Amino acid sequence: RLQKALRRSEALVEYQCSRMIQMQASTVLTQLENQEKKKGKGKDQNKRLHGDGMPRLLTSDEFYAVVEQATEQREKDAAAKEARSGQMDKYRKDLAHWKAEEDARAARNEAKTEAWRKAVADYKAGKELAKERNERWNGGKQQVRGPL
Repeated sequence: RLQKALRRSEALVEYQCSRMIQMQASTVLTQLENQEKKKGKGKDQNKRLHGDGMPRLLTSDEFYAVVEQATEQREKDAAAKEARSGQMDKYRKDLAHWKAEEDARAARNEAKTEAWRKAVADYKAGKELAKERNERWNGGKQQVRGPL
């Protein structure tokens, strides 16, 4: 029996070690991917098509194709930026709506809590008054705060 338990615990430790290695590898790969994305993304991208200082024939088919490709890429980037802007506007609007609902919920909960605190204070005051008068207290049970 003890040997079975030992084997089970060794298998569990081996499994946990392999999972830890997998998670670490995943983290390292994610970090490398993010670094590559940061390298590829620069605000000051070179707008010059051939910035090596050498003369070019601006009417050649090769250069014209490069210009067309660069123009298409700029248009794609502008469209993507506009889409992100639209998504951000929607996100801000949704966030404001959520915050308003959250504030209303918090106010409702606070009102319920205050009502409960007042009921408990009234109960305790009545119980103390009965105790001072040496009377029996028949105020029932103390109110329990219900769900918010």
